[in-house]
Amino acid sequence: MNPRFTPDGRYVLVRAAGQGGLRLVDAGTGQESRTWLGDRSLGDVEWDDEDHLFFIDFDRGIGRLNWRTGADEVVHPTTADAPITRGIALSPDKQRIAFTVAPGGHADASTIMILDRGGKGAHAIWTERQSRPLIGAPLLSAVPLLLGEWTRDGRTVLFARTEVLPNGFVRASTDLWGIAADGGVPQRLGLSALGLRDVRPHPDGVRVAYTYSDTHTETWILPDVLHSSSRR
Repeated sequence: MNPRFTPDGRYVLVRAAGQGGLRLVDAGTGQESRTWLGDRSLGDVEWDDEDHLFFIDFDRGIGRLNWRTGADEVVHPTTADAPITRGIALSPDKQRIAFTVAPGGHADASTIMILDRGGKGAHAIWTERQSRPLIGAPLLSAVPLLLGEWTRDGRTVLFARTEVLPNGFVRASTDLWGIAADGGVPQRLGLSALGLRDVRPHPDGVRVAYTYSDTHTETWILPDVLHSSSRR
């Protein structure tokens, strides 16, 4: 998990050392707060409002924590046949949460799910399966990995996919893909980089910032088909 500012910008949320869990660091003084969710198997987080954040608990599902009171609740439980894998993303209107699961508990498949906070539950919008043998890379590197963001207009979910070549080898570069939040066929967006991760759309709705190879960060212009509605 990368550091995350609170919505008011006063604190930074970081992974706690030692016992695990999360800590808030005062952005002005550097003073650390107490630990939340200690000894829990945690994945990605996403702020909901100034008091609450969503988090992945690999053993329980997607939870929602009130960091002021410490109370937490499960908003979508994980199941043995569809464990939550990695990445959650809250839509711009904060009414939908995108996340990924491994259907059937298989590491060689990944499904992008959308959870509707209005009570409609979660539904799948795309499943990627990889039945070919993989050579020279971990199995999970060849299935869709949700990068934790939507386009600004809330119509598209962005994810990364590493292509497996016919000979079973995994291509070195990872591509950025997009899929309509209402479902459909994913499309390759044209951005390809070694170790592509941490894609974050700019507030202008036209550009994205992304990190690759762990240390390099650049910006890239989204295709017109995605950002045209944000310019109106």
